[in-house]
Amino acid sequence: MPGRLLEVKLKLVKAHFDIEPVKVVFIRDYPGLPTPGGVINVSKGDELELPRWQAKLLESEGYVEVRERGVDIDYINYVHYHEVKKTAANRLVEVPPSFYRSVGELVEKIDRALLEKPSHMLVTDRENVERMVLQIAQRRLSKMVRLALTGGGGEVKDKLTPEEALVMSALEEIVSAWSRFVSSLLERRG
Repeated sequence: MPGRLLEVKLKLVKAHFDIEPVKVVFIRDYPGLPTPGGVINVSKGDELELPRWQAKLLESEGYVEVRERGVDIDYINYVHYHEVKKTAANRLVEVPPSFYRSVGELVEKIDRALLEKPSHMLVTDRENVERMVLQIAQRRLSKMVRLALTGGGGEVKDKLTPEEALVMSALEEIVSAWSRFVSSLLERRG
């Protein structure tokens, strides 16, 4: 039903994120690098744009540093404070379109660090990120539901992530269908 379709669309958003180009700088030579434009020889210090999935793979193998500012714990804390504690019920804090996927990358990074060198600080960071992001997502969803019910979704469309825009669209469709159904029950019958 609608939930399954939404899940498929959310997976497509993630797939799109994985193929988006990101800037990398090579920290080691890589002869014969396959790229979308063909096979090239890359030297240490070269900067290129590669699909995110390839950049992550090369980063894990020690060939590149990704030159993209993702989200960090301080930024999540900032969004959490403003979204959960400060912003009105009909307003959303503006976040980058890749917010949730960048959070996922941050969690992966913390999890890798925990495997390599476990520490109480990393465990605390992981728990705090998870708690704050779940609260952010829940608060934003609550606001989207309220806006869908009042027809105010258009006011915040530019502040929604792609994932949230899909959810908002589904909410608006459900609210509209429900309203039409109830109205049809109230129509005068000749």
